[in-house]
Amino acid sequence: TLKVSLLADENDEIYCGINKGVKGERSVSGGTYKVTLKLLDMSGQRAGRILHGNTYILRAQFTPYDSITSLRIKNCFAFTDDTGAGDQVQLIDPYGCPAPAADALISPFNYNTTHTAEAVLYEMFKYPDTNQLNIQCDLYCVGAAVRSRCATHPVRRAGI
Repeated sequence: TLKVSLLADENDEIYCGINKGVKGERSVSGGTYKVTLKLLDMSGQRAGRILHGNTYILRAQFTPYDSITSLRIKNCFAFTDDTGAGDQVQLIDPYGCPAPAADALISPFNYNTTHTAEAVLYEMFKYPDTNQLNIQCDLYCVGAAVRSRCATHPVRRAGI
C-alpha cells in the first residue's frame, strides 16, 4: 500500500513532492524512485565479505535525485529469515534514532545529502545457528533537508 497525503505542506514529514496546480489538481512529482540499502566497509566500498565483529557503514540512498525530495529513515530492524517472522532486533526507532537496546550497535543516521544517509554499525553481530542476517528500514521522502533529531528528542533524552 502506498499512501500519499495530498494536503501535506513541504515542511511536513509526510510530504512527498506533491505538485499543486492552479485549478486545485494535485500530482506527485519525481516519478519513480529507486531506493537502495547498502552495507559498506569503513573506506566506503561495498562490503564483499561481512565479518562478525567488524565495523560497517549502512547507507540508504534514493535515485534519481531531485531538488524537492529528501530522505528520512525510521524503523530499521534486523531479522533472520525472508518473512521477517524470526527473531527481530530493532536498530532504529520510529523517530529515526537508535533504539534504546541498539545504542551500542548503530549510530544515528547522518544525512549527508538530500538523497543519501549513513549510519555506522559499530560491531557486526549475528544470530546463533545461522549465517543469515537481513536489515530492513522504512524510508520516507520529505520536502526539505533533514537533520537528525535524536539528541534533542524528549523521549530519547529520557532514555525511554
